[in-house]
Amino acid sequence: IDFDGIDDYLDGTPFITNWTSGTIMSWIKIEHDNAGNLPNMYSIAGQESMRLYITNSRTPAFYVITQSQVTSSSNYPSSNIQVQPDPLLGISLQNDMWYHVAGVFNSSDQTVKLYLNGELIGTTSSTALSSALITENYDGSPHVYSTREFTVGRYPTNTSTAGFGHFRGSIDEVRVFNTALTDAQIQQMVYQEIEDNAGVIQGTVIPKDVEDHGLSSKVSWSTLQGYYPMTNILSGTTSDFSSAGNDLTLHNITTVQEQTAPMPYETTAAGAWTSASTWLHGDVWDITDVANLKAWSIVHIKDDTQVNASHSGLGLLIDSGNTLTVQGDNAVTNSWYVALNGTLNLEGDSQLVQGMRSDLVTSATGNVLRRQEGTANAYRYNYWSSPVGALGTTTLSDNNSTINNTNNTPFTLNMLEDQSGSNWTFISGYTGNNSISTYWLFTYKNGLKYWDWAQIGPSSNIASGVGYTQKGTGVSGVTQQYIFNGKPNNGTVKLNVTDRGGSGSVPDVSKTEYLVGNPYASAIDIHQFIDDNQGVIDGAINVWQQWAGNTHVLNEYQGGYAQVNKLGSIRAYQFVGKSGANNGSQDGTIVPTRYMPVGQGFMVEVVANGAVEFNNGQRVFVKESDANGSEDTGSVFSKSSGKKTEKQELGSMQKLRLALTSVSGPKTNRELLLGFSDYTSDGFDYGYDAKCTDNNNNDLLLDLEGENMSIQAYGAITKDKIVPLNFKSSSNNSFKISISEKINIPEDQAIYIRDSETDMYFDLTQGEAYSFSSTQGKFNKRFAIV
Repeated sequence: IDFDGIDDYLDGTPFITNWTSGTIMSWIKIEHDNAGNLPNMYSIAGQESMRLYITNSRTPAFYVITQSQVTSSSNYPSSNIQVQPDPLLGISLQNDMWYHVAGVFNSSDQTVKLYLNGELIGTTSSTALSSALITENYDGSPHVYSTREFTVGRYPTNTSTAGFGHFRGSIDEVRVFNTALTDAQIQQMVYQEIEDNAGVIQGTVIPKDVEDHGLSSKVSWSTLQGYYPMTNILSGTTSDFSSAGNDLTLHNITTVQEQTAPMPYETTAAGAWTSASTWLHGDVWDITDVANLKAWSIVHIKDDTQVNASHSGLGLLIDSGNTLTVQGDNAVTNSWYVALNGTLNLEGDSQLVQGMRSDLVTSATGNVLRRQEGTANAYRYNYWSSPVGALGTTTLSDNNSTINNTNNTPFTLNMLEDQSGSNWTFISGYTGNNSISTYWLFTYKNGLKYWDWAQIGPSSNIASGVGYTQKGTGVSGVTQQYIFNGKPNNGTVKLNVTDRGGSGSVPDVSKTEYLVGNPYASAIDIHQFIDDNQGVIDGAINVWQQWAGNTHVLNEYQGGYAQVNKLGSIRAYQFVGKSGANNGSQDGTIVPTRYMPVGQGFMVEVVANGAVEFNNGQRVFVKESDANGSEDTGSVFSKSSGKKTEKQELGSMQKLRLALTSVSGPKTNRELLLGFSDYTSDGFDYGYDAKCTDNNNNDLLLDLEGENMSIQAYGAITKDKIVPLNFKSSSNNSFKISISEKINIPEDQAIYIRDSETDMYFDLTQGEAYSFSSTQGKFNKRFAIV
């Protein structure tokens, strides 16, 4: 309803009584002749005891008067208890722009809080807030404040016929609750109307109950004491849409304006997100300011729309036949609800990041387009995992429960498209030529031996989270772009695994492995993945890379597996044979990070029967272009090594890389990663220690209770710290041991290698390697870092 600022207002029987908590919220749009101060305060809604208003300096405000303010000397408190915005925020409400204002009173924590567009902007605490709202005089008789009407659009008093504090502008969607709503509950209501769902409040746009998930607290419909959408106006009365029956009477208002508040933001024409003309009421909405869009906004795409910026929201709805194109490398982050009836076109390294409460519904044609580049070389493998499945109708359900989300659908390779959007041609020959060879399409599930690789075809169903291999298409250039076109995977993904090999990690005997992969249209955090799968996997992952070679002969592949866990990563060693062995030469060029990009497949070792789990809590927005050579920046796809710059890492973990290099004898390069912190131990630390199952004739490894380790964490560095090393030599060979990298270790920290055979302590921090010779044999007591 539009208010003229002179004599327009609504009122009705007072219903705010001796509440111990309460909330008032409303959408408002100020009208004024200039951008300066308002002629007086503009009252929004409330009673004498609890009210929302706008100050004449254009800031929202909320006040209450409580029973504890009444004293034996005066029934009339000298002042109210109010909350205004933190001055540091510099808030000043503009003309002709919709704002959502909410005030919350809570006697249990003795606060009043103020919200603007769902964001908490001010809090006042006072012991006077410990009681109910004012209703009585000191002698117990009814207080006059409690008899004055509930009023919208002017100050709530009946002492003056003319009144004052008249609002000039529009007021919509006034809601009054006799409970203190939380931040989350308010935010879920801001950009949508509400309705009764079997006694609980839910949204009319997002059909989910309003709930503070942190408190497991839904909002009862009975707490809503007044609800005024300003839509049902008959005979000078606007209806109360709550169950309380507190209708309001219109005074001096003869016309009703079109409802233009953003509930939700809706497009009305094809165009750029940043253009006001794209939106239904873009001239009075803040939707074009993408950078400052609230993380609980609700956006309804009804026309083809393009955006080149990241944005977060509570709800995203895309209508059938329409496309939201996200250009550049940007994130679409959603915390609650995605209704995908049209197309979400993710260009570049743009990603869809759905949170732990985000559910997906789709029509039969709702789809995501997500691009990813793999090696183009027809002789080299990519390890893939699809972020999408087959199209299909999906109804609303909990996508994030503890069980597998059955709304996810299998993927088939004949769904893949090339960079022009055309389907790929598949051939049965060995070498692709602008085509995909079916000869190299495999999965590896609960495998022990080389022969457990299972061949698949273009129409084979590949479940969400399952990885597969495919060689390049043979086109010119280093990379080939693929488009994954289908229904995006979301929520809980579980793959049943069986430890066929039992205890131990001996290749071909007891080491059970599974080729899995990132199932989402966003990067995932490997650290969280490892944590979520404790007890099922060994705590590390292995990423395949082929860095050279043009052959289909297995023994001539130039490639291997890089290893990653929560401590860090080590580059790949040259793969040899069919059992996962290597030749001791570390030739890999990729330093994997803690973030796994879209489409990347990887190996895990299964150590117990159960299920490997992916979930939305692992999803993050991390770009491949952010990779700078350190382990905590960027996501690295196995097609390339990413950028190389000086490494910088955060956190309290101190890291040390040791390198063993052959001087004479067979070529040998071994990299070891050691970590020291106050949250790890000298014993086994899941997720921080990684076994080495290689059986090389020349090698240097870390020792953990007789096990060979390539990555290992320890307790904090102390003067008496000893790190034992296991060493072996194939013959009379010469080697050198050096420090290749230190992270977070002080420059003055002494690091020695102790050689028990020569009774020598050598300082490795002086930039020189320790050189030594060895006869044939195992020497597990010879070396230690001290």
